[in-house]
Amino acid sequence: MGIHQDRVHPTYVEGCFGCRVSHVGVAPSAMPTRTGGADAGAINAREARWQKDMPAYKRLRDQGYQPPHIDGSARLEAQASTEHEIAVGQVSADPKKLTEAADWFSQGTGHEFTQPAPVTP
Repeated sequence: MGIHQDRVHPTYVEGCFGCRVSHVGVAPSAMPTRTGGADAGAINAREARWQKDMPAYKRLRDQGYQPPHIDGSARLEAQASTEHEIAVGQVSADPKKLTEAADWFSQGTGHEFTQPAPVTP
């Protein structure tokens, strides 16, 4: 019950401006500068994805892997067959080629593909 109904009259009165505007609602999509705004659907979709991705990201981190981001972690957990795929955040159509490329990188630079390169001063 709104303030107008508390102070003026408790039931809706036809023709009363206060009664009419006390029942007006504004959709988030009508306020694009506010949180949610026109992106309310996108935010809801991301939240739904994160219901699967956040626990998968945590499980991967607990196993010692470092996915590049939360989005897509459930897919990585289910489909990735190598540590390199998890590190880059993409599942390769040919994991053997990815492993070969990572080995080539390691031999050429002396650093592991999944580890950050050391910073030299």
